[in-house]
Amino acid sequence: MSHIFNPNEPGSYSIHGSTSPKKRIVMLHGVGGCASEFNEEAQYFAKHYPDCEIICINGIKEMPYEIFKDVVSEEEFNARPGCFSWVAPEQKLKPATERIAEILEERQKVAPCPTALFGFSQGGFVAMEVANKRPELLKSVFLHSSGIVYYEKSDAVKDKTLSKPTINTLISIDDPYIRNPLIFMIMIPRHFWNSLKYTLNGYKSRTTITNGFGHNINEKSRRIAAKKLDKAFQ
Repeated sequence: MSHIFNPNEPGSYSIHGSTSPKKRIVMLHGVGGCASEFNEEAQYFAKHYPDCEIICINGIKEMPYEIFKDVVSEEEFNARPGCFSWVAPEQKLKPATERIAEILEERQKVAPCPTALFGFSQGGFVAMEVANKRPELLKSVFLHSSGIVYYEKSDAVKDKTLSKPTINTLISIDDPYIRNPLIFMIMIPRHFWNSLKYTLNGYKSRTTITNGFGHNINEKSRRIAAKKLDKAFQ
């Protein structure tokens, strides 16, 4: 697989950090986002983990302005580096999970090392589906501000001979929805219940209330994310 990153190409990806990595972080954006959103985070993690390769992937479907016309102006929309979704009509998440697995397999051939998959918002749904269908490719998964992520247990997850990644659910208290007391009271127990279901299905699972990363990018939130990622490779 040749790699030339095109920020406007669905499924394209950028690579940052070490050229001889001992660990790998793969980052998946939310709906309407793109790989370039994580450039600052990639640079931060590359500095924090000098032996790490960081991969940021574009979603597999380009989204038109018409979907966002009630939210942003056309000028603001066109100024974005890209606008993608992970969901394909009819096929849903299947093309996205296959594309991510393809990239992971290729990078493992280049430099075999443990991989942490980080999914923000809609990217978290995709990350969990990759863990469900191809658990052997991952050491750890981070679901950040991804709502309640459900999945249909695959044959791979049922196979007790395959190792399974640790599932880390990060709930951002900076999320405007979570800040609503009623939603907080409803969502938090459901997140912990979902985490328990992952455990019952053979994953190691933990849920953490955090802040910032993904919604409000700042130094504090990067440090929090870095501490969580520190545990990904232990």
